Amino acid sequence: MDWFEIIHKLGVNLMCIAYRGFSESEGYPSEAGLKLDTIAIVESALNQSNIIDSKRLFLCGRSLGGAAALHLVT
Repeated sequence: MDWFEIIHKLGVNLMCIAYRGFSESEGYPSEAGLKLDTIAIVESALNQSNIIDSKRLFLCGRSLGGAAALHLVT
């Protein structure tokens, strides 16, 4: 079972991100850019208060996304 199957079975919303320089995203990867992207992602989610409960927002990252999630909680 992969991550997407687990998320689907939980019945929750999921926001998938391709950081700058990865997949088909523009730009070049860097530590500073990753930190900026991560902050922008969470701000975007929090600005959708009509569909997202900010008290129930969870971060889950795998691989590079794990480092990004840790950055936000420190």
